[in-house]
Amino acid sequence: MIVQYDKKYKDQIVNLGRQYDLNFESKYLIDIYKKYLYIDNQNVLGFLIIEETVDESNVILLYVDKNNRRKKIASYLMDYFISEIDNSKPRILLEVSENNNAAIYLYDKFGFKVINVRKKYYSDGSNALVMERMVLHE
Repeated sequence: MIVQYDKKYKDQIVNLGRQYDLNFESKYLIDIYKKYLYIDNQNVLGFLIIEETVDESNVILLYVDKNNRRKKIASYLMDYFISEIDNSKPRILLEVSENNNAAIYLYDKFGFKVINVRKKYYSDGSNALVMERMVLHE
């Protein structure tokens, strides 16, 4: 089940987020971000963090628990988020490491296209692919 962020899940999100970044709470739990959670049996198995601007949405972080990958959780989160897009903000942007093949495959599947490359963007020297998708609901 996908729900929007509720503080009762904060500890679970922080613990899960620390798998990704030890400073997760200070970087990603700020109030300006919209958060979607994938919940199973009251356990947070994944989340999607979005920043909305006046005319677009930016995927800040999509993360799934290491023990629950390859179960389509990331796809469910993206599908839900895309279905919620307001036609006044049809543009979605994200950045992904050129080395993250699983994420690139997921974003390709959802119709994202590479629109720019940020050379040596990440600390390991890898490039960031800037990807975009336009969403218009009828």
